[in-house]
Amino acid sequence: MKKNVFWIVSLGLVGCVDLEKEPSSWSQIEEPTPNLPVNEPVQTPNETPPAPVEVASCTGAELLEVRPDSVLKVFPDGSTQTLLSFGEESQNYVNSWESYGDTQVLVLSTYSGEEALTRVIQVTGGGIEVVAELETYPRGVHLGEDGFSIDNGDGSSTVIEAGVRRSVSAYVSSGPIDGHVLVRDRVDEWDPQVKFKWLNVSTGAERPVPEPRPYSLKHVKGGVFFQTSDDGLIISRPNEDVRLGSPTQGEGDIYGATTSQNREWLHFQQEGGVYTLVDVKSEQIHRFALEDFNGNWSRELFVADDGELSINVTADGMSHAEVSSDFGQTWEPVGAPMNAEHEGFMHSLVPQKNGENMVLTNIWVGYGYYLNEIQFVRDGEVLDQIPAYEFYTGGAYGISDALSISDDGGCVVFWRYTEPVPSPFSPEARHELVMFDFASSEASVLRTGTVFQQHSGRLKFLPR
Repeated sequence: MKKNVFWIVSLGLVGCVDLEKEPSSWSQIEEPTPNLPVNEPVQTPNETPPAPVEVASCTGAELLEVRPDSVLKVFPDGSTQTLLSFGEESQNYVNSWESYGDTQVLVLSTYSGEEALTRVIQVTGGGIEVVAELETYPRGVHLGEDGFSIDNGDGSSTVIEAGVRRSVSAYVSSGPIDGHVLVRDRVDEWDPQVKFKWLNVSTGAERPVPEPRPYSLKHVKGGVFFQTSDDGLIISRPNEDVRLGSPTQGEGDIYGATTSQNREWLHFQQEGGVYTLVDVKSEQIHRFALEDFNGNWSRELFVADDGELSINVTADGMSHAEVSSDFGQTWEPVGAPMNAEHEGFMHSLVPQKNGENMVLTNIWVGYGYYLNEIQFVRDGEVLDQIPAYEFYTGGAYGISDALSISDDGGCVVFWRYTEPVPSPFSPEARHELVMFDFASSEASVLRTGTVFQQHSGRLKFLPR
């Protein structure tokens, strides 16, 4: 029985880190000048060819996989190592899984009978560590440049900075940066009366953030706080507030704010199809409007770590990705069109870019998320396209951990059905875990099985 459409959910995928580009061509040797002997070579200083660059691959890559009763390390040959085990009767649920730099934080709720315990697990290249066990449900984990913070959900927070743990009597809204965290005085960040302030976690000194106008856009990412106000956009950091004049020309509300994975680019949309892109470091503003792209285009805008923009364009039952390297002034297609006809509520191509490598995921959204096919693109050209046959990713959580990309962009793993299935809950729904290596442009199968017996759909690459 095919799935029905009931929920409207949003995509939350982000960009990835840069990968070194292909080596440039060899420089040309100049012809000898007439007044030089022909047997004497002409010196061309500073024109030696660049050394070949090795393309990142799956060599040495390792994964973390969450199963119903355990957490495993998965190796490129498909073998596994159990890192945490919670008993055969346990059931794990991933509340959140955040990544920044070489640190990951996994929030995992484990139910054993009527007992429930939430664990906060720190993942680094050296292994994993359970850093907190909570009987409350945490409202969020925030990664910063120097550590991470846990909003315990009961009015208290835990800040772990450079291995030092401190308790904070407030709702925390950011990870630590320069010894500070952003805290708020109310449970709900969207409460029109909420007030924010920067807190020095070692001295207790506080610095209020300028009060926003009611129902303003507020966005916190990695220790930088953005908010709209009557006189424009405010970027608030621990020691300063920067007002960027009026980057939101015209009337209309602002919505859809998000940042790139490295948090150096902020973009948001304004009514009327106007987009604003902010370079957080230089505080420069780029504004552009998207026309109708022949009457059919997605309003989802994605920003890579290098500032390249991506959208997807749909027409005549097919979709393709378009990219812009000049802040939305011009666009050009990448990859190849993919099927956009679906039985769900909506369809989207979600790009994830690492240098010259790009992964395009063709997603259908209905009662949950369904991964239909994956396209691997390098330098704008398709290396491979692999069907996933509407792989059900586990509910209304996005595809997040059903597909993962290594931090250097050279290796991708994902779950897929081996053939079309009548229902994701059917015992005949066979699946496999596939690894794609950008260096060799080859895909390999790490594991096969049935959804009920093996698959939990939650995995990420370990830092390396």
